[in-house]
Amino acid sequence: MRDLAMSKSRRDAVKKLMAGLAAAPFVNLLAAAATQAQSLSRVDEDRDPMAVALLYRHDAAVSMREDPKQECASCARIQADRGGWRPCELFKGRLVSATGWCVSWSSGLPGT
Repeated sequence: MRDLAMSKSRRDAVKKLMAGLAAAPFVNLLAAAATQAQSLSRVDEDRDPMAVALLYRHDAAVSMREDPKQECASCARIQADRGGWRPCELFKGRLVSATGWCVSWSSGLPGT
C-alpha cells in the first residue's frame, strides 16, 4: 500500500515539474515584453520628423484635435491598455503620452 501512495505522489510531483517547465518560456516572454516596454524612449514632439508631420503633442489639450475625447489612450493605434506612456504603431520603438494626440487619431471605426 505504501508503494502505491509513494508512486502516486511521485507522479504528482513529476506532473507539477513538467507543467512548470512548460510554463517557463511564457514567463520569460512576459518578462521580456515588460523590460522592452520600459526601455523604449519617448517621442520627442519637437524633433521627431514623424511627430512633427503628424502634429503630435504630449498634451492633447494644446493640440488641434476636434473632440476633447480624442487622445492617444483612446486611439485604435495605441498598443497598450495602461500606463502614462504607451507604444504606438505609428512611432515604432518609441512611446507616446496616453494624454497626447496626433492627426492620425482613430477610433477604429470606419470613417475615422
